[in-house]
Amino acid sequence: MSPAEPPIDWHRVVPDDRLPLAADSRQRIAWLCLAFVGLAGLVLARCLWIHIDSGPAYRAAALRPSEIRQAIPARRGTILDRRGVVLAEDRPVDVLTLHYRWLQQPPDPGWLKRQAQQSLSPLRRRDPAAVAEATKRVAGEIRQLHRRLARECGLSDQQWESRRRHVQQGVERTAAAVNRRRRTRYQQDVAPTAGPHRDEGRWSTLLTDAIKALFTPPEPLPPPAVIIREETQHHVMYRGVDVAWKERIERSPEKYPGVLVQQRRIRTYPHGSLAAHLIGYVSPQDPPEASGRAGIELAGQRQLAGRPGSALQQATPGGETAEPILETAAIDGRDLVTTLDWRLQAVAERLLDDACRRRDIRQRRRHALGQPPLPAGGSMIVVDVFRGEILAMASGPRFDPNDFAQGDTPNVRRWLAEPNRAMFDRSIQMAIPPGSVFKPAMAIAMLEAADLDPAAPLICRGYLQTPDRQRCMVFRRYGIGHGPTHLADALAQSCNVYFFHYAGKMAPEALTHWAMRFGFGQRTGIDLPAESAANLPTPGDVLAGHRAGWQEADSQALAIGQGRLTATPLQIVRMMAALANGGSLIVPRVTRAEVALRALPDLPATLQGMRIPGLRAASLEAVREGLLRVVDHPAGTAHRTVFIDGLPVAGKTGTAEAGPGQEDHAWFAGYAPADDPRIALVVVLEHAGDGSVSAGPAARQLLLTIRRLGYVGKPVTHLSRTEAGKK
Repeated sequence: MSPAEPPIDWHRVVPDDRLPLAADSRQRIAWLCLAFVGLAGLVLARCLWIHIDSGPAYRAAALRPSEIRQAIPARRGTILDRRGVVLAEDRPVDVLTLHYRWLQQPPDPGWLKRQAQQSLSPLRRRDPAAVAEATKRVAGEIRQLHRRLARECGLSDQQWESRRRHVQQGVERTAAAVNRRRRTRYQQDVAPTAGPHRDEGRWSTLLTDAIKALFTPPEPLPPPAVIIREETQHHVMYRGVDVAWKERIERSPEKYPGVLVQQRRIRTYPHGSLAAHLIGYVSPQDPPEASGRAGIELAGQRQLAGRPGSALQQATPGGETAEPILETAAIDGRDLVTTLDWRLQAVAERLLDDACRRRDIRQRRRHALGQPPLPAGGSMIVVDVFRGEILAMASGPRFDPNDFAQGDTPNVRRWLAEPNRAMFDRSIQMAIPPGSVFKPAMAIAMLEAADLDPAAPLICRGYLQTPDRQRCMVFRRYGIGHGPTHLADALAQSCNVYFFHYAGKMAPEALTHWAMRFGFGQRTGIDLPAESAANLPTPGDVLAGHRAGWQEADSQALAIGQGRLTATPLQIVRMMAALANGGSLIVPRVTRAEVALRALPDLPATLQGMRIPGLRAASLEAVREGLLRVVDHPAGTAHRTVFIDGLPVAGKTGTAEAGPGQEDHAWFAGYAPADDPRIALVVVLEHAGDGSVSAGPAARQLLLTIRRLGYVGKPVTHLSRTEAGKK
């Protein structure tokens, strides 16, 4: 505006009735200031109230020492054989542990930055370039530390990395599970719900809500991710640190950041793979208590585990720590005595391995001829026919439980991927056709249900009706039959035609009924986990499966242990024990309840298991005569391979068809002495061919060992449990 122009007359621009505007604005500002002062006063009042009401509690909490509870592991009970020899025990060992932040890859960014800043002066910590350079240097030092530790542990970089990754993945899974549960709990119990919308009384409602908000605790926000305990702890990377290495680490801790050598208890199996399936294994013992994962370690978890204790350690706000205070003492697990004789177990495993190696040679020949090799193994079991105590139970191939207890991930993976299924307990889980070793149960069924005369001969031509089916092995090999055959001959020479003939004339329910009475198609009740019931086909199952119904051929296949019938080695040896002890179905067991360890005394009838109902002594004697002739008579199928001068043995060979293009399974099962039975045994080799040729020699060597140890001769003197502990 130029100086010559007159000033603006605002009264002409703005009407007089609008002039109170400035006064109204000042009034509103005054009200806003008053409201602000009022709200500030409310906040101050709330602070004063908290100070007066809760101040002492907050100050006490700030000065209260923080508490850290430490678990005290309990010693896991020792597993012993019947003579007091240690099969599994906890041993103290020095282990190399690495703090989680030093093994985590990639490292936690916040932690890595703090580590880098600690290496800088206070002034340089403000320099971003210096911090970045230090962070890069610390990351390189971590990589060098890992390479140095791997070398000093005698591990390759790949083995060390596998262990490191295994630990990190375990911690990450635990952290994810913990935080997932926290989020789920928040969504279910804490998440706020929207209230009803209110339109009226807007200013009063806002004032009421403001006052309420000041004096009401706020609704919790979604929980942030927490740092779990495992992220602040050291983890075992190597077991068995020697004294020199331990001293070197303690003398130069700056060269081993994040590294501690600690003493831990480790589950060890002194005999390696001996009885691995039966004993089982435990999880790696990084947690305070290891848990059983298989075998006796799993079945006896409650007895072996004990109860961990706890100690309380306090730390002042200044970082000073006091000595831990014992809260609860650890209660060690109880020792567990097994029925095994480790000497007999070792021999059984060696014999089984030798037989499997011979079988594998034939498998390689099959492979050379263009036939694929078959995954295979075997089993040997020796059981007391009265008590049901397992003296030996070998399954092959086996694994080393030490690898599982030590968390040796590469070896564990190797065992899990082993082509012959080393983790598979063939003694109680392998369900395969039993072949002719099943005939004694069918002979009992014929004697009891069909009123068979055991002395009545049947003419065997080598086949039942036509030469191309339902034949005896002697006809398949030599084109001849057994001629006049009675029951004892049919068992001794394994005459299929005899069993085909009489089974075809019987009701199938009678055959399956007696098979059930001998325990087939059901678990034996052994005190081990994961036992298989195998399969006993019945007419009812066939009808339920929408087949045409049970045929005569089904009965005939069942009578010689073929068709859809399967059995475990333990079920077969249980049948033999029942035939040996006078008709009582024992419950096999691998653990002993007695405090004193002793031999196998004679037992009263009340302790001989469940008597098989309806079994006549005459029927039992007729079958036992045939089983004795299997080994004792020159024409018996096991005479050449099992007969032992001076030790009468009763038994039965079996050559079970495994399917088209697959070699037969080889069986031998029996008991000894035949005139005064004490033990029963079974030998089975998958895809090993003829039972008498493959399984018979191994059974004979096993029987010789049993006699040498005194189980079928003079009594064996065993250590008492107290003497075993002193040993």
